[in-house]
Amino acid sequence: MQLFPLLCYDDVMKSRLDYMKAEAIEPGLLRLFRTYVLVLNGFFFFNIVMMVSKNDIFLKPLFYINAIVLLLLDIFLFYPKFQKQLGKKFLAIGIILFLLMNALQYWTILQIELPVDMFEWVRTYFSSSFVVLFVPMMITAWQYGLPGTIVFLLISATLEVSIFLFYADATQGLYSLGLIFFRSVNFLLIGGIISRLMRAQRKQKYDLKAANQQLSHYASTLEQLSISRERNRLARELHDTLAHTLSGVSVQLEAVRALWENSPEDAHTMLGQALSDTRSGLTETRRALKDLRAEPLEDLGLLLALNNLCSDLETKTGIEIDYQLPEHFDSASAVLQHCIYRTVQEAFNNIDRHAGAKKVLLHLGVEELEKCSEIQLKIQDDGIGFDPVKDVEFEHFGLRGIRERVDILDGTFSLTASPGRGTQLLITLKEEQE
Repeated sequence: MQLFPLLCYDDVMKSRLDYMKAEAIEPGLLRLFRTYVLVLNGFFFFNIVMMVSKNDIFLKPLFYINAIVLLLLDIFLFYPKFQKQLGKKFLAIGIILFLLMNALQYWTILQIELPVDMFEWVRTYFSSSFVVLFVPMMITAWQYGLPGTIVFLLISATLEVSIFLFYADATQGLYSLGLIFFRSVNFLLIGGIISRLMRAQRKQKYDLKAANQQLSHYASTLEQLSISRERNRLARELHDTLAHTLSGVSVQLEAVRALWENSPEDAHTMLGQALSDTRSGLTETRRALKDLRAEPLEDLGLLLALNNLCSDLETKTGIEIDYQLPEHFDSASAVLQHCIYRTVQEAFNNIDRHAGAKKVLLHLGVEELEKCSEIQLKIQDDGIGFDPVKDVEFEHFGLRGIRERVDILDGTFSLTASPGRGTQLLITLKEEQE
């Protein structure tokens, strides 16, 4: 499992270093901005229509400039090609165009009719501008953070100062600057809060992405490891069956060829033995290939599949089997049930082929702990047994495959055996409760 952190290191570090950088426009922001611009455009056009009833607005060149800016903003926001070409800059340019449009709207109004009470007009303007600019400021803070908010406030303040100082006297200009400063401080405070929320949300998103990458690497590594171990187990099975059979038959046929002319009877006997060994090897090979599938487990469930294994062994060998199984075993995962089924199947095959036993005990128990379920599987026979230290052939009895399956599930494997005293296999598995 040490390979897992190494595989994920680069992706995890990249996510931790780049979580503050938005790779694209945040979901939902562009749609919100477009809808807001459409609403304000309708509101601004309504104001222009009201102005038309009082003044000859169509004689003012600034009206046409204002209408062109509105049209350009709408085309820019709703033409898909611009968004594809500009990427993340698309929203920033749209917000800047919006600020230009907003300033130009009020400049148009001042051009049409300069108010007598400039102080009252300035107060009215800043009351409405706080509402009008709030949503774009919020969008800017969410997408570009506190630096983007500061740039937004600098651009809007610069445009407004340029307009008001052109029309107002010194006192009115200072009053306007005071209102601009007051609004900018409020926007900066709100933008800072939104920026912190954005940072937390973006960090969580990138942390989640890193966690998903880790899980993906872990699952891929575990899958490859499981496949490799299953292939090794199958290779050992075929080596112990097909390879041994073919090797023996090859030697026997060589002997048959040597004895064919000088001792036909011995050659005939040896040929019969070779045919018998071939059939036996073919049967074992078919069994090994069939083990690749767990059709009884899939069709019947674990408990019925184990009952069938016990019945088959009793019918085939006459061995008395005392099997102690729980009434229900539905909560365990499919991987764990498959491990138990294959373990019992392999153990019964070893008992049939090597143990010479008369009695077999199969016990499957489940104990519910505080946070997990502990499953214990015990298989014990009274056969001839063997010495696990001296008898190296025990590794060819499928025990290595059983051990590997248990290791994958982080279980414990215990084997107790001695010549003349039988064999006991004890496996403990744990599964966390959901």
